[in-house]
Amino acid sequence: MAMLRWLDRVGVAGAEDLAQRFDISLPVVWRRMRVLRGAGLVGYCRALHGRPGAFTAPGARVATATWTHTLGVVRLVVAYELAGWRVVTERELRAPELDRSVGWVVDLGTDRAGRRRVHFPDLVVVDPGTDEAVAVELELSGKGRRRLEGILAGYARGGVRVRYLVSHGQIGQAVSEAAGRVGAGRLVDVEELSW
Repeated sequence: MAMLRWLDRVGVAGAEDLAQRFDISLPVVWRRMRVLRGAGLVGYCRALHGRPGAFTAPGARVATATWTHTLGVVRLVVAYELAGWRVVTERELRAPELDRSVGWVVDLGTDRAGRRRVHFPDLVVVDPGTDEAVAVELELSGKGRRRLEGILAGYARGGVRVRYLVSHGQIGQAVSEAAGRVGAGRLVDVEELSW
C-alpha cells in the first residue's frame, strides 16, 4: 500500500499530511490507518498536549522536543512531492545501504570520546527541471554558532548546495553570516517560511 510505504520513508505523519499527500479525505485516512494499526503495521502517538497526534512507521521515534520540527519536515516532503520534486528523506539517508560517498552526510569530526560525528540534512530534493539535488534544512530554532559553522563547513567541503528554510529572520541572518565565515556563502540559500 502506497500510504504505508510513504509513512515508512518519512517515519511519522499527521492525518492531514496523509490526506494532502494522497489527495483523499480525512475520514478515508483514519479508516485506512485504523486497519493498519489493527494489523500492527503503524503506530500512533501524541507528543504535545492539545495538539493532534501522528501515525508512526515501525521503529520511528519522535521526541517531544523535536515534534514540531519533525512534522514541519513532513509538511515540506508533501509540498515538494506535490510540486513534482523527487525527495530523499533523512530516514532514507540514514539507511545502512546508502552510498556515503555521495556527500550528503556531513562529517563533523570526532567527539571527545573519539566517536565519529555526522550530520544528515532534513531532506535532499531533486529539481524536476534541472535534475539538480539540494540539501534542505528546516531551522525553527537557532543552533549554536560553532555547530552551525561546522555543518556549513561540511557542506562547503563537499560542494553541496543547501537551502535553509527558517522560521524567522534572526535565524536566517545567523545562517547567512555563518555561511560567509566558513566560505559556504555561494552554496547556501536562506528562505523565511510563511507558515
